[in-house]
Amino acid sequence: MTKMGFAAVLIAVLSLTAFPDDVKRFSTAYRAYTTATEAGETEAAAEAIADAFDIAEDLNALTDAQRGAIATNYATAHMALPFSKQDEDRIRWAFKRAIHYYEQAYGDDGLELIDPLMGLASRYAKNHDLQRTNLNFRRAHKIAAQHYGDDSVATARVNMEWGKAILGDMKQRGADTYFERAIAVFETKPEYEVDLALARYWRGKYARSAHDYDTALTYVQDATATFEAHDPTSTLALAGHALMVDIYENLGDSEAATRHCRAIGQHSPRTEDQNYIPIYRPNPEYSGSRGEGHVILKLDINDAGFVENIRVDEIKGSRALARSSIKAAERFRYAPRYEDGKPVKTTDVTYKFTYAIANR
Repeated sequence: MTKMGFAAVLIAVLSLTAFPDDVKRFSTAYRAYTTATEAGETEAAAEAIADAFDIAEDLNALTDAQRGAIATNYATAHMALPFSKQDEDRIRWAFKRAIHYYEQAYGDDGLELIDPLMGLASRYAKNHDLQRTNLNFRRAHKIAAQHYGDDSVATARVNMEWGKAILGDMKQRGADTYFERAIAVFETKPEYEVDLALARYWRGKYARSAHDYDTALTYVQDATATFEAHDPTSTLALAGHALMVDIYENLGDSEAATRHCRAIGQHSPRTEDQNYIPIYRPNPEYSGSRGEGHVILKLDINDAGFVENIRVDEIKGSRALARSSIKAAERFRYAPRYEDGKPVKTTDVTYKFTYAIANR
């Protein structure tokens, strides 16, 4: 989603004197927002854009188009907050305000509506409201198709976001249809190879969620190769490698997973104060009859990311919990630590399993 530039918003207000105090307050708040955004200070940015938007609602110097952009910025800034600090009602409200203002400025089919419509749809997906999710995505898709055509990059991107929302947040079957539509468009446009790779990655995630590991492998392998070619240290490349580890382990090909474990270790060096979390982490077999408790294990991780030398460090509960924990940890895969460009063994890694009976 596009943030509206600071200068574009201020041009309309700085030359007017009808509301000098409000102009000054708005200018200060919006400047604080842009500064915090550029510095990556998400909480400060969210607080500042909230102040700016509250003033903008009643500031006659701003147009509906500008208010729509500020409302969209408000929503996206609050979406960037840690999950525990996100206010779903306020985010949805801001997207609705953006849609309202853009409709006033551009009509019911203005291109500017696409981003807030998709943003609102994604928030409804998080609330598992399939009807409203599809309603807003459908409208965004209609606008994109009306302006650019059914086979355009704009419609392909709406389809991809649509699929991501209903797969990632709602676990709905049928998301593959949207990914495949996006793939069909991007395959005809070589200049959008990263977009194509992203659509393939998500199509592979869909197949993996359906336990169709062979299909998942085909899509994710191609996607990861593209991400890696563009930037092996990118978040997308590392996510691709992690998904490849999961797929190969589920296919029973641990050796094939090793290249991807090492790629992650090589391109995302781990510092000593970081938690060492497994890439592949199957759940232990657990029955409520074994009771509640926890097990803390000590592990060694070899240069291929396999677990060795498992020791029980602490048990609270039955010995059966320890046996389940050890059996699960034997299948873990880690990204090996690198020293001087080579993978090395790591000893005394701690991992805690916690067992609780749900709905007590």
